[in-house]
Amino acid sequence: MTEKITKATKNSWKVTPMDKPKLVYVDLKLTQEHFEKLQVGFMPRNMDDRWFVYFENDWIYFHRSWTGYEIFKAQIYQDNNGYFVKDFWVESNTEKFNLSDEKDMINTFCFILYRIVLRVELPEIQ
Repeated sequence: MTEKITKATKNSWKVTPMDKPKLVYVDLKLTQEHFEKLQVGFMPRNMDDRWFVYFENDWIYFHRSWTGYEIFKAQIYQDNNGYFVKDFWVESNTEKFNLSDEKDMINTFCFILYRIVLRVELPEIQ
């Protein structure tokens, strides 16, 4: 029996946009398979799943599942070599998300992107 995949959309969950976005630069490469998985997003299945992630208009949005707070968002770019993320926005309101170190922000963003949404090993992060 295969698990039914439900595409996550903005209307699938209660979501609240960021109040205090901060831009963080990264250099992440994505494959065609990754891009297809991103378009499906991630729907929490139980209380242990702490993230809700959806894709809309070339942007991927990451929300805390319990509160609906938007914590990260990133535009997915495409060129002749594939797909990539060159930066992302993170919620810097410490009442909603309390990471002040940029390296921790990048590590958290990458963990959610690769391990939770894409379900692949983390690449080396520069």
